Amino acid sequence: MNNENCIGHTVDPLAGSYYLESLTTQIEEKGRYWYEQVQNMGGAKAAIDSGYYLKEMAKGQYQNQKEIESGERKVVGINTFVLNKKVEIPLFKGDPKGEAKQIARLNKIRQRRDKARATRSLDELSKTAEKKAKGEEINMVPAMLEAVRAYATEGEIFAALRKVYGEYRPPAVF
Repeated sequence: MNNENCIGHTVDPLAGSYYLESLTTQIEEKGRYWYEQVQNMGGAKAAIDSGYYLKEMAKGQYQNQKEIESGERKVVGINTFVLNKKVEIPLFKGDPKGEAKQIARLNKIRQRRDKARATRSLDELSKTAEKKAKGEEINMVPAMLEAVRAYATEGEIFAALRKVYGEYRPPAVF
């Protein structure tokens, strides 16, 4: 069946690879268009701050939903080949001891790691972020990787970045 992947839109999708090349060209053109849109706004940070990405995602999701509801876009099990009977889906039940196990693992890592190295790496990450925030052309990845190698936790790494950038609050887009 080819309702969702559109493979039936051509007799032999790989013959001579024209079809694949055509799709690749379309993706490249659309990618270039969106890249230029973001660059014209002043880059990714400006696009995030203005809510551009959120607006575009919301528009795309809305359009997708309209196409599904109208039947223009076929989705197996939603608007085509729908079963007339209810299918029971068992709900996932996590191990209640899982959280305690993870906390114990985290505490063990914190005890075994070189605390001074972890602290230094987090301080260096914050300093690097401050330089970047002030407009310096600097790559934050090496400082981030050093924090990871020093066994700094994800929460500690994000806290170091929040010291500089604050807490992200998405703009209202509509």
